[in-house]
Amino acid sequence: MLVRRWSCRWAGRRTPAEDVEEMVRRGQVQMVALSASAASPDAKKLGLQYRGLAEAARPRGAVIALGGAGAWPEDPAYGHRLHSFRELSSLLSRLSS
Repeated sequence: MLVRRWSCRWAGRRTPAEDVEEMVRRGQVQMVALSASAASPDAKKLGLQYRGLAEAARPRGAVIALGGAGAWPEDPAYGHRLHSFRELSSLLSRLSS
């Protein structure tokens, strides 16, 4: 499926963070969009997942988008914290131009 010129691949609902990091390290993806629901209030756990992903993504220039109502870092050092589909659409438009 193409979204704003990005080819999307669904990795699954409960894909281990390590598997996502490995896809990024191998250069298989240019962007990772993760969503955590309000049922994911553990800021420490989500922060650890984010940090591992950021360590894999930053050297490769892969984009990180964190969405949903979960307890993601509000102002990530690398990547984007999104609160709506409008924000995601805007990010994709900026990255596609």
